[in-house]
Amino acid sequence: MVPPETQTRIGVNTPSAKGNSDLGHWNGEAIWKLSAILGSLPSSKAEPWSLLEEAIQDLGIASSPAVVKALGEHDTLGLAQFVLEAIEFNSAANSDRNDGDRSTRLGIHSSQEHGACLAFLRSACLVAIERATQDKRDTESRQSILRRSIYNLAYGLSHEINNPLANISARAQLLLAKAKSDDDRKSLATMIDQARRAHEMLAEAMLVVQTPTMSPGSLDIHSLCDEWKRTWVQLVASKEVELRMTLCATRVTLFADRDGLREMLSIGIQNAMEASRPGDCIELLVEVLDEEECRIAILDNGKGMSYNVQENAWDLYFSGREAGRGLGIGLSKLKRLVESNSGRVWLESCEQGGTSLEFRFPIWKC
Repeated sequence: MVPPETQTRIGVNTPSAKGNSDLGHWNGEAIWKLSAILGSLPSSKAEPWSLLEEAIQDLGIASSPAVVKALGEHDTLGLAQFVLEAIEFNSAANSDRNDGDRSTRLGIHSSQEHGACLAFLRSACLVAIERATQDKRDTESRQSILRRSIYNLAYGLSHEINNPLANISARAQLLLAKAKSDDDRKSLATMIDQARRAHEMLAEAMLVVQTPTMSPGSLDIHSLCDEWKRTWVQLVASKEVELRMTLCATRVTLFADRDGLREMLSIGIQNAMEASRPGDCIELLVEVLDEEECRIAILDNGKGMSYNVQENAWDLYFSGREAGRGLGIGLSKLKRLVESNSGRVWLESCEQGGTSLEFRFPIWKC
C-alpha cells in the first residue's frame, strides 16, 4: 500500500494529474526510451535532458509538479525517485487488473514483456539514483576540501599581509594629511583605497568558505521587502536603473535567518545592477507556487551571460566581468546562504540579454 503522501507527491490523487502516472497509459517504446536515457544521467549536457523531456512527454507525465521541478533543475535524483515511486504505486494499484488488457494499452504483446519493460525501467531508476547520490557525495567532498584549502590559504595570507597593509595605509594617511598638490593627494588616496580593498578581499575569502552562522526565525517576506526596498532603490539609482517589486497578494512567511535573507537578495540585486545599463529595469518577484513552496525571483533585462559563464557562475573566485571589476565571491556566498536556509537557487540567462536568479524556499506553517 502506497502512503497518501507519496500519492500526492507523484500526482496520482489530484484532479489535474489523475492517470498521468498510471502505467496503463504508458507506451512500451517510451518506457524503453526513458530507461536508456536514465542510464546516461546525471549529465550537465543539454542533449540527454532534451531527449528525456521527449520521453516524459510520450509517457504523459510531463505535467506532474514533481517532474516539472526535476526537469527544470536537471535533478536526476528527484526524477528517478519519482518514476520509481510511480512504478511501485502502480504495481500495487493495478495488481488486480487483467494483464493482457494492461499489456495491450502499454503497446506491448504479453504480460512477460510488460514485466520486462518495467523491470528494466526500475533497474535504470535504481542505477540513476545510486549514481546521482554518489556524484552528490563526491561533489560535496571536493567542495569541502576546496573550502578548507582556501580558508587555510586566506588565514595564512591574512597574517602575512594584513600587517604590511595596515602600515602602508597608516603611512599613506599621514602623508595625505601633509600633501599639498592634488596629484599627491590623489595618489595617496588610491594607495589607501587599494590597501583597504586587499584587506577586504582576505576577510571575505575567509568568511565565504566558513559555514554561515544562522539564527532562523519566522519572517514575513512582504514586510521585509517593504522595509529593505528603500536601500535597494538607492543602490540601483546610482546606475540610473529602475527597481520594481511584485509581491503576491497572499502574505508569505518563511523560516529563515533575517540577515542571511537580506544578504542573498542584496547580492542578487547588486549582480543584476552590474549587468544593467542606464534605463534598464530590475524586478523582484515574490509568489506562492503551492502550499509548500515560495518562489522569489530577481529578473533583469541587462547584459546576459554566455554558456561558459553560466556553467562557472557558482564557482568561488570566478567572475564573468573584466579584471578588476569583481572578486567572484558574491554568487558562491549567495548559494551557501540559500542552502543554509533550506532553500534552492538557480540561474538562467540569455546571452542576447536578460537574466533570472530564482530562489525556492519552503513556506513556514505556524
